[in-house]
Amino acid sequence: MSKLTATLTPTLRAKFELILANWAAPGMNNPADEPNERLHGSSGDHDPDDRKLTDARQRDRRNTEQRNHDALEALCDYITSHGGLGPARKIPGQLIITAALAELKASCGSALTTTGTLVPISELIEVAAHFDPQLVVFQDHTREILYHGRAKRTATFALFARDRGDTNPDSDTPFIFNEMHHLPDWAKGGATDIDKLTATSGRNNRAVGDKPLQWETIYQHHGPHTGRVAWRLRCHNGQPGTSRINNAHHADDLARDTITRIRERTSHDPDTNTDANAKTNNRRDSTDPGPPLSPTENQLCTRLGYTTR
Repeated sequence: MSKLTATLTPTLRAKFELILANWAAPGMNNPADEPNERLHGSSGDHDPDDRKLTDARQRDRRNTEQRNHDALEALCDYITSHGGLGPARKIPGQLIITAALAELKASCGSALTTTGTLVPISELIEVAAHFDPQLVVFQDHTREILYHGRAKRTATFALFARDRGDTNPDSDTPFIFNEMHHLPDWAKGGATDIDKLTATSGRNNRAVGDKPLQWETIYQHHGPHTGRVAWRLRCHNGQPGTSRINNAHHADDLARDTITRIRERTSHDPDTNTDANAKTNNRRDSTDPGPPLSPTENQLCTRLGYTTR
């Protein structure tokens, strides 16, 4: 659940209260009603003496806050279903959600929208009844796309399913506010194949280049981050720095990597370092630790309840 507060001008408040007086009236837009009994839209569309409206009012057990919530959701449904967002040929004009097939089958976990909101799978299943599903297949345990539809808009869906948001390691910008970045740059002949594209904000897109203190982007063909795009910042002398992967939009990957860090740190503790795992610990000691998490990733870890320090 999300809690919202707002500062409204008197004019906007007057308009908003007028909408709620009609859309949040008792009996209107009640999700507890059966589909054939539910009254949609404004109470002004119905005669005050209409028997259906009278029955709906008698069934309504919601308080004012609940009716306001349901009215706002009904208003959003009306706008999205009546072309209020413009043509659906672009990402901002439609609701797009990505979810793992395993979580859909288990009816648990969360799905991610292009605006960065996590939606419980239990609620997604109800919403998905009105969706046009698009299939994107990944290589096991990686983000390497093995299949996606050939339509241009399907390639955009696949990019969202893979990247989920800005891939720059210092950004938590949701996918809906991103641009397509070409690897290599479009001006240098960059192709539009899915493994030659990544999502990033306009500012980060313009910060990629060959000069000192500019970013370089590299598609990962091998290793644990196969299918992801790494960024590395060029030093003052123009030499590339350390490659970094942004996990801010991949809570599952970030949680897994964080758990690994915690287990490795625990295994190095003398109190838990038994003879049975001493050999494993020595092998881990010989490896270099991964790059530190970015502030954005640390913030997400905190929200997930994992300690990274």
